[in-house]
Amino acid sequence: MMGVAVMIKKKAFDGARLPMTFYAHTMKFIDRDCYDQRCAVEFEAVPKDGVSMFVAGEFPARLPGETEDAGLLSKLWSDFRRGGLEDPAFLADKAGYLGKVANAAIVLMFRSFAKAKSVANAKNDWWEITVCQTAGPEDGDTCLLAIPGYEEIREEYTFKISAVSMEEDERLYHLYTHYNHLEFGKRDNSSVGAIGPGTAFGRIQVLYVGAGLCCCMEDTQGNVIGYFDMGVESVWSNRILQWRNPAGYAAMNNAAVQSYNAVLGDAQNIQNLAVIISHWHTDHVQILNDIAVDYLQNNNFAPFWQTVELIYPDIIQAAGWAVTHYTNVIAAIQQAGNQNVTVGLYQDLNQNILLYQAQNISIYKCDRDDSRIRWISHHDHGIWASVTLNSNRTVFLAGDCAYDIIAVQNVNAAELTNNGQGYDYLVASHHGGSYTHTRAQNRAQYIPSPDPQAQQPEIVYSANGVAYGHPNPTNVAAYGNAGWNHIFLQNYPGQGFNVCDLN
Repeated sequence: MMGVAVMIKKKAFDGARLPMTFYAHTMKFIDRDCYDQRCAVEFEAVPKDGVSMFVAGEFPARLPGETEDAGLLSKLWSDFRRGGLEDPAFLADKAGYLGKVANAAIVLMFRSFAKAKSVANAKNDWWEITVCQTAGPEDGDTCLLAIPGYEEIREEYTFKISAVSMEEDERLYHLYTHYNHLEFGKRDNSSVGAIGPGTAFGRIQVLYVGAGLCCCMEDTQGNVIGYFDMGVESVWSNRILQWRNPAGYAAMNNAAVQSYNAVLGDAQNIQNLAVIISHWHTDHVQILNDIAVDYLQNNNFAPFWQTVELIYPDIIQAAGWAVTHYTNVIAAIQQAGNQNVTVGLYQDLNQNILLYQAQNISIYKCDRDDSRIRWISHHDHGIWASVTLNSNRTVFLAGDCAYDIIAVQNVNAAELTNNGQGYDYLVASHHGGSYTHTRAQNRAQYIPSPDPQAQQPEIVYSANGVAYGHPNPTNVAAYGNAGWNHIFLQNYPGQGFNVCDLN
């Protein structure tokens, strides 16, 4: 990686701006064992006044005429009034506006398990949340608010939450997820950025970014040529780490910040990078989102967005996707005029298809037949990769993809066994959490095979050992029984590695 060369400057948050009302999209439910017997529901959010016109169909009373986006907003409104959310001109331009609407993370902390679960399991995916300045009672429900571009907000606030109507819910999801992917397409399928047909990989670095995934790929000369995922832990994960491991928090958080800034340095200084995004969860795409927002709002990282080659999966309509991050990345691609994009389109069927192949790397998109499944999992519609290093060792980068989906439920699939040769390194799916999500009764049989000739095949867990139960001890034992030796980037109470070199 390049040395730390750039940081995204953050402003102090003015608490007087509260109360603020957001449209908030459900991301994740966190059980009560994480902290202080409270359950939590995690949301991504956007200020209501930024997008309400396209939800309610009412133009704001005051047009921000002094802003550079006033003309675009007027055009969008005209297009929206003509053809609604499906108007071709509106579809073509909306990301450019939505990408500049501030997105936030909100975590609601409930004392009542039933109350938290009812919010997480509600039919609607979008809510209206008002965050208030007044501190709540010690035994009451409170929330955390984090807005990208601002310094970390440490206070717990009170909140009010109400479900949006089903019509509003559908409009919001449509607003943030529907784009014409036919507009994006790689010009030349012979390479992915700096990764060409004969690229020799010197090493892959698995960076500690907290409970997230970020893998840096280098050639044999030590040049950074790409990334597999650009994630960092969420505000809730970081807070859990601070609460439950106060002794080790400072060092672990500093390591995550160093990794974050190093990735920003690469994005600032290196052109023609290849970036592969396994799926649209914040812990796999947050850094890329931050780079997009800084470009859209401040025109920083312009060379990165003009030259980067991206491979990512299409978004699916289910709770949990980071839809604002998705929109921000699309807006950055459009603003930069970048056509170097490969999109793995969502398929409602069992498959594992090859998106790109070169001499030393294969990139796949897996899908599951969701037609008879009640709970759609994003981990079953993701991207994964297999890389052969110059040392002739092989690396399985799973992202969060379920192994049995990759194998199309064939325990002897070539993808799991590396054509019978096994793998030298495995970066554990889902950070060592649940590694398969469907009807497979013996999940352990789908664990990718270690190379029987390797002296010490290693599995890497990219977690902070505290949040979300990653890595799961039962799964760690199953990996060990399958022949894998364990490498913990960090493991409670803070023992492990900050960077793991696979070479």
